[in-house]
Amino acid sequence: MWNLLESIGASAALFLTAQFFHGMLLRTLREKKPHLFERPAWNQLILYGVGIYYGLLGAYFIYRAQQGFEYGIYTDMLLNIILIFNLLSTTKKPANIAVVLIILFKFLLAPNALDQVVYAAFILAYHLICMEISYLKTSFWKKFLFAKLSMIPFMLLYLHQKVPLSYDVTTLPDWVSFFAVSFFVSFVLFQAILYVDSSNKMAYELKRSALRDPLTNLANYRHFETLFTDYFLNAKHHLTPLGLIIFDIDYFKQVNDTYGHQAGNTILSLLSVSLKNLSLPKGTVAARIGGEEFAILVPQATLVETYELAEKIRQMVAETPFPFLSEQTRLTISCGVASFDQTNGAYFDTKTQLFETADQALYIAKEHGRNQVAALFNRTEQVENSTISP
Repeated sequence: MWNLLESIGASAALFLTAQFFHGMLLRTLREKKPHLFERPAWNQLILYGVGIYYGLLGAYFIYRAQQGFEYGIYTDMLLNIILIFNLLSTTKKPANIAVVLIILFKFLLAPNALDQVVYAAFILAYHLICMEISYLKTSFWKKFLFAKLSMIPFMLLYLHQKVPLSYDVTTLPDWVSFFAVSFFVSFVLFQAILYVDSSNKMAYELKRSALRDPLTNLANYRHFETLFTDYFLNAKHHLTPLGLIIFDIDYFKQVNDTYGHQAGNTILSLLSVSLKNLSLPKGTVAARIGGEEFAILVPQATLVETYELAEKIRQMVAETPFPFLSEQTRLTISCGVASFDQTNGAYFDTKTQLFETADQALYIAKEHGRNQVAALFNRTEQVENSTISP
């Protein structure tokens, strides 16, 4: 019996190690590529990857279980994979993938065909039970208790064939000890992955909040500067264009003075929502870089393409009804546009030059009456012959 319990401890340590690497991998990915978690397609791929990861872990458990009484122990670990995934994941796709891989590898690794079919039915049945339990409107821990209790009939039927425990009174203490340790191990695994998942999400949210403007939820100035540097160096290295739009709200001080700063904050927040709902090119970054000033980076965009996007944004704002404002006082913006496009002669040595050029174009738009877009082809000294008229 001691060997049995020792084996449970060893398998649990292996499971915890797998959880640790899973947590570290996701944390690193969130730190290095946080935007992936904000894109539905990439988020789905990450979930699929997690399912495959634990499916392969299950395959390793099957491989380890081919000899001796450890067969039942590793079956217990496989059931923990199913239990944890179903109860903690917001989608069942990772659990489904893990179960499919576990069944597949069982057919590939196990020598007995009948045993394969029985095992597949056993795993699938428990998966369906855990899935139904996950839909219950109760706490995590009650779901965990129900899922673990529902495992007992399966384990009683299956373990008897795989571990040296018979059905009689003399082995009752051994059965009780086994299930007590099994409950404790499952609790530890469940608590560990709950902690890893919550701490990773908390770290991600803290990092994300440090990069976001709290009012508009757009990138803040600090994050914009970092991305601007990366985008500019990449465009310069690969000789690809990079468009930049700088715009601010016309007469926004009057809005604040007339309707109050709370109304102004509401307008800024709604403007950012409208901007996010606009169909922007892939990889576009929108940021709030000042009080009512915004900047937009548009990868792979020439000056004309960037101008057209700025005009689209200007029209969108002019046509959007904002609260506190009447039809006669519609919100408008002025936009300055520039683009790094070396192949077409629009070259800048530094991102500062590109930014100053777009900023100078914004100044021109304001000087010519506001509620319009102005673009400069290259340096600020080329203002007179390089402005695109709206």
